[in-house]
Amino acid sequence: LHPPCQGDRLARAVARAKVQGTRVTLLMPPRSPYGQARLGAAQERELTAETRRLADRLGIDLLVPSAGWSDGDFVDHAHLNAQGRARFLRDIDVRLGARE
Repeated sequence: LHPPCQGDRLARAVARAKVQGTRVTLLMPPRSPYGQARLGAAQERELTAETRRLADRLGIDLLVPSAGWSDGDFVDHAHLNAQGRARFLRDIDVRLGARE
């Protein structure tokens, strides 16, 4: 795992958005069961922890995907198909709406 390649640019962009009154949320994309198995439990925990640290450093919320994704929601190990995209967008809408 490595930090964002453009970490300074990301921090500046977030800071500008906040100054303008925009609430910024970092989204963790869902992972297929196949992709998660390839990643492994230890690396999954490390990735989630590092992503949380990034959100904390930037002072923004982190939206972690809901559980229960299936390989049928993906066209390959990492990319959502139409059904998966629709589910992810509904999930984002519900979860961000609940924060207002």
